[in-house]
Amino acid sequence: MAQPLITGSFYTIQHTNIWNCQNWIDECRDWGDESWRALVRDMHGVGMDTIVNSQMALWSRPLFPDPEMKVGKSLKLGCEDPAIVVADEAGQLGMKVWYGLGLYGRCSEIADYRALTKPWPDLWFDWNIALAESLMDRYKDTPSFAGLYLTMELGADPARRHTFNEEHVEFYERWVKSLRPVVGNTRLLASPGILDPGDYSRLARQLERFDIDVIAYQDLGGRATATREDYERISRAGEALERLAPLHREAGVELWANCETFSRPEPRSWRPVCLPGDMERIKHQLAVCSPPVDKVITWIYQGVWNRRHDLVQIGPPESQELYDAYQSYREDINRTQLIHN
Repeated sequence: MAQPLITGSFYTIQHTNIWNCQNWIDECRDWGDESWRALVRDMHGVGMDTIVNSQMALWSRPLFPDPEMKVGKSLKLGCEDPAIVVADEAGQLGMKVWYGLGLYGRCSEIADYRALTKPWPDLWFDWNIALAESLMDRYKDTPSFAGLYLTMELGADPARRHTFNEEHVEFYERWVKSLRPVVGNTRLLASPGILDPGDYSRLARQLERFDIDVIAYQDLGGRATATREDYERISRAGEALERLAPLHREAGVELWANCETFSRPEPRSWRPVCLPGDMERIKHQLAVCSPPVDKVITWIYQGVWNRRHDLVQIGPPESQELYDAYQSYREDINRTQLIHN
């Protein structure tokens, strides 16, 4: 059972969605070492011990030095290798870092595709193997290395939303099987959207077929603003996590919750933007999603509710307000636990 606290977050060097992430993507492209280190220290200071890199390449351009171009021509950034800077600072603080690979064509050499329908192009798997090899060579021996994040998201079965889409499951089986000769027993993390409560007998068989170690279900709590529908959706996510917990224990797959701390503006445009979420809604997310799971992470601290200072000038002004509100909430939780203990 996890505490009702956020102990990890995704971070992005450069995200594929320049609109959604507009409050931090441009600034972070030019960051030097000290800003990346400051971001990690701030995350640690708000109680986080885990960092998940959302992706390590963008349109086949690696976000790290790749002089032999095994993956592609490296994207020019403000410092040579932000990920190694994050890894080093995290290691000094006792934190762990996951590294993202995958995510449709926007990170690989082939055209963008979402449905994961067959036939799957061999080139996609070949390129991901090359990316995995490069990530293992460069980051595996750092003290903070935790594993690899499978950015490609599993989808629910359109007809039975309490199970994964079978074609997606088959895709994951092939993907992981292609990676294992390269990554060995390295831990693998996935973060699909939450499934609906229902008959999970078919899902139990699907979980047994996965050769992955952690699933962090998105609670979908940040898809709008703090409306009644949001609270109802979050409550269903909590119910689903309660029912998923025993299946995960039996399958040996660790269960996390990915509680979304952003919100969408109203009226919603066809290009949504990540803005700071509502703290009362976030409290509800943590209250209902943390009891069944092993850990709570979030999309996303960086650019949404980060502490603002000279080295980390990202996010809208409201990001500092949400940071302060969460720190106050965290202090209350820790104080209450000390009293009870």
